[in-house]
Amino acid sequence: MKIGVMSDSHDHLSNLQNAIKMMIKKGVDAAIHCGDFCAPFMMTTLENLEVQVYAVFGNVDGDKFRMMEKKPKNLNIYGELCDIELGGRKIAVVHYPEFADALARSSKYDAVFYGHTHIRRVDMVGSTLLANPGELMDLKGKPAFAIYNTDSNDFNIFEL
Repeated sequence: MKIGVMSDSHDHLSNLQNAIKMMIKKGVDAAIHCGDFCAPFMMTTLENLEVQVYAVFGNVDGDKFRMMEKKPKNLNIYGELCDIELGGRKIAVVHYPEFADALARSSKYDAVFYGHTHIRRVDMVGSTLLANPGELMDLKGKPAFAIYNTDSNDFNIFEL
């Protein structure tokens, strides 16, 4: 199973749209957003992905009630922690790196994804993949997203 992983879009609609187009071309089966959409209008764009999207809120996601009201049917929002199983892998998604590090050290998950820092990271903590796809915004690096392959446990980053 191929899962698109993105974070920190911060109202950069064109970057989110470009990431979605690339994910569709690469044939993702699901997607994850690690928080910081910012405004509710960003969420409606995820409908174009046409796969299930799993997401958490970040620190600058302001109007959470409006976001929940506007979210498309394929978007599943889990608040602060998304604990799911996809493609036979146990996956945790959070926004903050401190929580991600602790979850990875717990050995409960095959993969833990997070955002917040806007900095790409791919590490193994024991047998757990700990990764940050970077940002869709362009604050600290080129906008990027990743694809996580549940079969191979690979996490590949793609720049927009």
